Amino acid sequence: MKTTLSSFKAFSTLELIFVIIILGILITLGFQKNFFKEKRCDTYLSSALLNFQNEISLHFTKTYFSHHINTLSDLKNIFQKYATQNTPSCSLILNQEKLFIIATNNNLQTTFNITPKDLTTNLKIQCTLSNALCKKIHHRYSSK
Repeated sequence: MKTTLSSFKAFSTLELIFVIIILGILITLGFQKNFFKEKRCDTYLSSALLNFQNEISLHFTKTYFSHHINTLSDLKNIFQKYATQNTPSCSLILNQEKLFIIATNNNLQTTFNITPKDLTTNLKIQCTLSNALCKKIHHRYSSK
């Protein structure tokens, strides 16, 4: 049986089509994995900040009624619980000197300012809504 040159070309074209389809599937799966990793980090950051805010509010209420003073070490101890799941690409870091929180999700980063700095009243944790990561976290935070 004789094979012609055109049948080899058709076979090569068919192989090329299969390779392109397989590459397309692999690229799609890669993007989805990264997408879900980013969404999972957004969820972690928003829930950790929300839970930290709730716990710090409870702590401030208790210290108010027991006539104690809020300290930076109290704030640090409470925050540590919410930073235990930090990874290099998804993290919350408390700057104790200037009293702000840095939230990181892959290549996005935002700063949450903590006010008042003297810890006399219940703390407010806020970021600049013009920041992309702040918008994502705030959207998840406010929809809960």
